[in-house]
Amino acid sequence: MEEPTLRGHNAVGRWVGVVLTLLVAVGLGAAAYQAGVSHGLALQIPAGATAAAPPPYAYYPYGWYRPWGFGLFGPFVFIGCLSFLGPEVWAWLKLRASSMLRLAKESKGAREPVKK
Repeated sequence: MEEPTLRGHNAVGRWVGVVLTLLVAVGLGAAAYQAGVSHGLALQIPAGATAAAPPPYAYYPYGWYRPWGFGLFGPFVFIGCLSFLGPEVWAWLKLRASSMLRLAKESKGAREPVKK
């Protein structure tokens, strides 16, 4: 019998949970993939049918005009902002928390009742 580890859980139970989670994820992924393939096959034009006539005008391609965002480099800009601003924000939060704790310790004596 295995000796229990921290908080009475053993490693075998954790591995069983990890394996079950992975199996469920793979099963859901395979089902979603098969649903997408069958949907794509249902949308195909049959072999003997003629294709639809093209529109009489040059339509504007979807996704071409985007006045917002950074296009192809958007994810890189986001990661760059996080990498440069993240440590600054984290340091500011730590400084603010430490100063609030210091102020709380200093004002703790003012809340105690006066001894007579």
